[in-house]
Amino acid sequence: MSETKMAEACASYLNEDVVAAGLFSVDGVADRLVAVSTSRFVIFDGYDDTPEGYGPTSILAEFDREATSLQFDDEGHMHRVTLQHGDSAATLSGDVTAFGQGSKGRRLVLEAMGSPSV
Repeated sequence: MSETKMAEACASYLNEDVVAAGLFSVDGVADRLVAVSTSRFVIFDGYDDTPEGYGPTSILAEFDREATSLQFDDEGHMHRVTLQHGDSAATLSGDVTAFGQGSKGRRLVLEAMGSPSV
């Protein structure tokens, strides 16, 4: 699924504008769909990608953009961001190599979050 289709599917699910969407490992679990909307960061359980349709299936966590602190870390092409709001936290990680599958979506999400080193 393209980054544009992921963002469109997330926007439709959330019924609000989505700036970027991509697949990340979240707290060590692969292939979680992460969306950055105008007001929040949303972690979905994944997405369906079948001939019948595509899109997120349920929300696992969401963080208010204004109230969430972000901590960025990178080791070469592997980037991590920890989202923290009150007692809720999640760590996203993913490879952003030039030709890696899903890298473009991860890069767009990290840029939308304000990562200094993407």
